[in-house]
Amino acid sequence: MNIEVRVLNEIQNLFGSERLSICNIDDNKDIELRFGYWKKVEHRLVQIVLNQNYGKKFTLEESSWEDDDCGWQYSYKLKTK
Repeated sequence: MNIEVRVLNEIQNLFGSERLSICNIDDNKDIELRFGYWKKVEHRLVQIVLNQNYGKKFTLEESSWEDDDCGWQYSYKLKTK
């Protein structure tokens, strides 16, 4: 999966997040995006940026869970269609 740095910067700037974490999931080609410290974002906006730059090549899925110490945490799985 190739995503240009300028597109990742555009996504990061959407939410004013100081940190955009990009993680590999398992051994497959999917990646996980995290904003700030597991911050919830309007992932529909991320999908729009991806569609504008790559057509409908990617899907984005929100995952959330509640951590006993930190509260709700959110991540976003980016998959190739």
